[in-house]
Amino acid sequence: MWQVALDLPDDALVAASAVLSATERARADRGTESVRRRRIALRAALRTAAARELGCSPAEVPLRTGESGRPEVAGPAELDVTCSSSGAVGLVAVGRGVRVGIDLERVTPWAPEVLAEGWLSDAEVAALLALPARARGIAAARVWAGKEAVLKAVGCGLTVAPTLVEPGFATTPVQVAGWTVAGLATPPGTVGRIACSRPRALGPRALGPRALSPRPLRPRPLVPRPLDLDPAGGSTP
Repeated sequence: MWQVALDLPDDALVAASAVLSATERARADRGTESVRRRRIALRAALRTAAARELGCSPAEVPLRTGESGRPEVAGPAELDVTCSSSGAVGLVAVGRGVRVGIDLERVTPWAPEVLAEGWLSDAEVAALLALPARARGIAAARVWAGKEAVLKAVGCGLTVAPTLVEPGFATTPVQVAGWTVAGLATPPGTVGRIACSRPRALGPRALGPRALSPRPLRPRPLVPRPLDLDPAGGSTP
């Protein structure tokens, strides 16, 4: 699991774009220039992380986009990949033999209108309202990040009602319908959560090279490692 800076200098962006397929570059071109640059950086980071597991170059990773828009690694490697971004920060996770989903969200000030948006279950609404008003914004962001992480891992996106997934807002790992959902240590003003298909997926063998903890679950948020795409700085091994 890695954290990556998405605002790359021009030379690093050119290098990142070079590892993408023509389809990926065309997809990145939709949107503003800032959005394009960050999409290129995130996709290149996803390829770089997968390449370390596969023992190939980032350009050689057989990465494709599934019908639901989920990134997939073709072939017999049983490698699963997921990514998310908020502003200039991206998160990437790789799992071997497990399904993974990750989400990064910006924390916004609490607004009561959130309760009417339809993605919170009745139990989640009650739990949020039981919190002090100052704590509701970050709690709501954690709930949404947990839902997104699980739905990304499943591969269904928002075709499944988010109200059916109740990850809560704790930072410690929880079990949600057979998935392990854990909080991540992310930059101030953001929250991140990762979902894995079995509890031991949060241990070192499942999350790729030199993973974060020798224990399957940690009592505090997991810390993504930095992934540097700037050729002047080199990539973190």
